[in-house]
Amino acid sequence: MMDSDHSHGDVEAFVASLQSIPWFKNCGTPSDFDDGIHRVDFAFVAGASASPTGVWSGALATAESGIERLIFDRQLLGEESALRARWRIMNHWAQADADEFFLSLDEKYAGPDGYFADTFTCPHEIFDPPDRLIAGAALEVLFGDAIDEPFFRPLMKYFEAGLCPCGFDDKVQVW
Repeated sequence: MMDSDHSHGDVEAFVASLQSIPWFKNCGTPSDFDDGIHRVDFAFVAGASASPTGVWSGALATAESGIERLIFDRQLLGEESALRARWRIMNHWAQADADEFFLSLDEKYAGPDGYFADTFTCPHEIFDPPDRLIAGAALEVLFGDAIDEPFFRPLMKYFEAGLCPCGFDDKVQVW
């Protein structure tokens, strides 16, 4: 069961806030964050799709492990599983905006054969919305102060700016 009505309310507010995010509208464009991040391009995103955790230099796995430990310790497996489906980006992204984004990937990055570089994959098939980052942020909201150093919640500012955090070296890598 949830720790309290307070944390349940916080999660509900977090989920509701996903509706107002301009999902990926500003990927590849300059932002106010540029001095504190490493900018990456679609080629990086395409390469990261082969190893989604590798580009996070262990930080993603460490953060997820801490959250999983809390889920097990507090016996929240069933509730976590039921809630996880609600955090999927596609559930909070207007269909017309999602269509426009995926079609624009093909327009910008497909070669004459319709594929990206030598992948034999269309650009729209390469990009996988980073649902695990959203799920991690929601779980950090759920566990609140039990998370000593939030990893996922600070990434939300990039999504809120229409960007896509997609890796970490000594700084967050953002497309």
